[in-house]
Amino acid sequence: MTPEQQEQFFKELADVFKGQDMDVDVTPEKQIGNNEGSYLDSLSIISILATIDELFAVSASGIELYRCKTVQEIMDIIERERGGVK
Repeated sequence: MTPEQQEQFFKELADVFKGQDMDVDVTPEKQIGNNEGSYLDSLSIISILATIDELFAVSASGIELYRCKTVQEIMDIIERERGGVK
């Protein structure tokens, strides 16, 4: 993921978090869930899936995103789907 792609991705995530009344300060360490599941609703997960497809031209699973506890875990899914090591 290039720095430009990461910046755009974080901007898109901030919009999603704003709609969830979450803090919009997006960092890789940002908590988006816990052992009980995601803090995000299904519409937010769909929005994130669309953003991933649009920015990175890869598909991810909604279930997989729901299980993510941090933004970094989403970034790891993107890199894995793009053929990266993570």
